[in-house]
Amino acid sequence: MEPIARSFQVHDLLKIHGNAVLRGEQPVPAWVTTTMRKNPWVVVRRAEQTAGNIPVGVRGPERHLRWASLVSTEDVIARVSPEQLVADQAWYNLPEERWNIPAIGMLRQVAELWSRTERIWGPGGSIGFELATGQEVTRPESDLDLILRLPERLTPEQATELLEKLTLPLSISDKWSGVRLDLQAETAAGSFSLAEWARGGSKVMLKTCSGPILTNDPWEISK
Repeated sequence: MEPIARSFQVHDLLKIHGNAVLRGEQPVPAWVTTTMRKNPWVVVRRAEQTAGNIPVGVRGPERHLRWASLVSTEDVIARVSPEQLVADQAWYNLPEERWNIPAIGMLRQVAELWSRTERIWGPGGSIGFELATGQEVTRPESDLDLILRLPERLTPEQATELLEKLTLPLSISDKWSGVRLDLQAETAAGSFSLAEWARGGSKVMLKTCSGPILTNDPWEISK
């Protein structure tokens, strides 16, 4: 686990005190209380951070159960980022039978392909949550969500080359034919689909703290 940071990034997984107060726009659902008693982890969501408060989301036992709230920075006792999961090779902490789940198996191959890259990346979504918490939430039909930190500009041509180096070796194996790979690039302004950027359209959809926008340069807008 990483040292507690004053500034938290979207997709960071946070373990919070059992008596932490979660504040949402609506009363706390019963399933949230039950979930947090069993597994007191939340994920940092994309929203404006104010002094002392972190926007987080709670994962429920079913895919449709998600709850947005705020938690105090004082209630955070551990932090795990997607890139830390890669640095720790956290998949080796899972029971070996979990490696048979397609998306988890695919992640292991991606880690081998990118073992010598200087890119900063890591898993998000259900796999990231499972690797950080040990809670078995990844399903046979789960996608592989990857987070790629891109502080510096990447041309559509460079994005295409990066995707090809990753996806071509994966496409050779039939084991991953049913797994959807979603690679999200993160800049200071927000996130966007690397595949969409690689297509070279005039604009790309950028997810920001204030909502999605269309932009022709997700790096320029972050300045």
